[in-house]
Amino acid sequence: MRLQWWRLFLCLFAGLPTVQADDTACLALCPMVVVEQAPADRLSRSAICDGAAAAIRFFSDHGVATTRQICISLRAADTVGFANHIGWYDATTRRIELLNLAQAQRQCRFASPFGMEMDPELYKSFVVHEVSHAITDQHFHRGSASRLTQEYLAYVAQLTTMAPKHRSAIMQRYPLQPFTSMNEMTLLYYALNPNAFAVKSFLHFERQDDQSGLIRDLLSGAVRPGNGEFE
Repeated sequence: MRLQWWRLFLCLFAGLPTVQADDTACLALCPMVVVEQAPADRLSRSAICDGAAAAIRFFSDHGVATTRQICISLRAADTVGFANHIGWYDATTRRIELLNLAQAQRQCRFASPFGMEMDPELYKSFVVHEVSHAITDQHFHRGSASRLTQEYLAYVAQLTTMAPKHRSAIMQRYPLQPFTSMNEMTLLYYALNPNAFAVKSFLHFERQDDQSGLIRDLLSGAVRPGNGEFE
């Protein structure tokens, strides 16, 4: 039976401090993100609020504004996109499908991303990832939105804004070297091990002297991971 969705405006202004999940505050301060959801729990709402705010703030700090409202369809059951995903951004409909925290925890019990328990902090980081897809989709120049570009930017935002304790645990689990260049990245490597791709992308970004410039070049298509092959 299809869920009856209802709209709740969640509080998200770029540059605001971390938003509280209080219902009254959310209803009063919410211009950028709309959540269509089944009856929601407080932990899911709080993580979505904080994660979306972190993504908006990350890109704003690099000169990339959020120019249109972002819609999230929150699910209490089933899967989104692919069976092992807890979130999925659809560029055609410009919507994010996202499992709520409890369902994400159930789905990731035996195969959690990065080999870590799906707790509210890790869940929040995946909200950052999906909202990052929605934000960058607002800025890609025609032909520049390759899968590698999209995933590089989303993972960079996710790991940069992640709680330091969680990021440190991931770095210990994946003691990898950064990509030496954008041309070293391949869709095959991403498909075979997205967790390793995330870590190597983050480490590559951390070494860049002009991070904002790199983001602009990726959005414009001036720089293309994998040399633009097989995208």
